[in-house]
Amino acid sequence: DGLPIHMTDSRERGESSRRVSSSPHGRGARSSHGLTGTGPLNRTFVVIRDQFVKDGDPVRILSGEIHYFRIPRAYWSDRLARVKSLGFNAIQTYVPWNYHESTQGDLDFSGEKDVFAFLTLAHQHGLMVLLRPGPYICAEWDFGGLPAWLLSADPPMRIRTWDLDYINAVDAWWGALLPRLVPHLYQNGGPVVMVQIENEYG
Repeated sequence: DGLPIHMTDSRERGESSRRVSSSPHGRGARSSHGLTGTGPLNRTFVVIRDQFVKDGDPVRILSGEIHYFRIPRAYWSDRLARVKSLGFNAIQTYVPWNYHESTQGDLDFSGEKDVFAFLTLAHQHGLMVLLRPGPYICAEWDFGGLPAWLLSADPPMRIRTWDLDYINAVDAWWGALLPRLVPHLYQNGGPVVMVQIENEYG
């Protein structure tokens, strides 16, 4: 069984609200991408004795990297179909924080940045997803996916540490992103079977 994750809404901490541009994704309701995220679906993905087990059966993951933020949306389906035709059953993708929040408090998950639509397409192509939402992703991406506005904090913020200002910024980012990913988790009918936190630390 996975460990429970508690996500605190930024409003509970007294922080200012954030503007989010996205396709409508109601929590616990059917989204525009056809995923519900409600009720038990008897779908499981676990690790038993160093073996991935999907719905009770051992599964070998054959995965390739497909980064939605590097591919025009018009080609997403084509690229996923090519991966599938090569015999892969999964893809990995990062979620670059600075791609979605280049200006502090102004989040964008619309159009080319609709990661949720990308996940739905992966699901439609029969691909599992290994999701890597950072906050630091490396990926040969500007500042490893961290938004540049972190550097303008006064006093200076110590990024990738337990510095409270940095942790609060990450908490606000994940507080906006992670609840929207819940309907896309495998147990909720989506394609996401694993999530990597941070990348190349230490």
